[in-house]
Amino acid sequence: MLVLKAAGSNAAGTRMWQCQCDCGRKCVVSGRRMRNGHTSSCGCLQKERAAAASAKAQTTHGMRYTPEWLAWKNMRGRCNDPGNPSYPRYGGRGVKVCARWSEFQPFFDDMGARPSKRASIDRKDNDGDYTPENCHWASQKEQARNRRTSTAIEFRGQTRTVAEIADITHVPSNILYSRIYLGWDIERAVSTPVQARSKRIRTPAG
Repeated sequence: MLVLKAAGSNAAGTRMWQCQCDCGRKCVVSGRRMRNGHTSSCGCLQKERAAAASAKAQTTHGMRYTPEWLAWKNMRGRCNDPGNPSYPRYGGRGVKVCARWSEFQPFFDDMGARPSKRASIDRKDNDGDYTPENCHWASQKEQARNRRTSTAIEFRGQTRTVAEIADITHVPSNILYSRIYLGWDIERAVSTPVQARSKRIRTPAG
């Protein structure tokens, strides 16, 4: 701010000065406020700072480019942007993001902070939409297992989920899930007998 000339005194007897702000506007400022550093512009600087603070608050409360924000942005891109390389596997086959998650803050309120560096957003039902009920943070291993056990599998001439196959074959679903997760083909997984765990009887020492 440039001091141009004296501008008399105010009612309290404080000397006033006519100044020119860096933005070009002229204003009258008390000498005391300039000496104390309380005035460095005509008010435009404060407006700029307030606007910047408001913009930061509106931009996901300062969380832009955090892992959570990027997860939200990428999720929406996969479902809403036909130009996204992953769109055919998500939006292209009808997977949607719920209306509540059209803004980041509700998404963060529902999902919370990412629990680890390797966690990413995962859908419990891979054919379902991105909703609070269907999503959680999961590790890469958990996501891989979810994809393998939820994906439809060709079984004896029909396409079924692992849960459906477990019901048909009476193989406990947790056993079937574990076998498929370990890489077993589906016929081996359902035909291999389930061995009952024997209880070990400990005999007293001596």
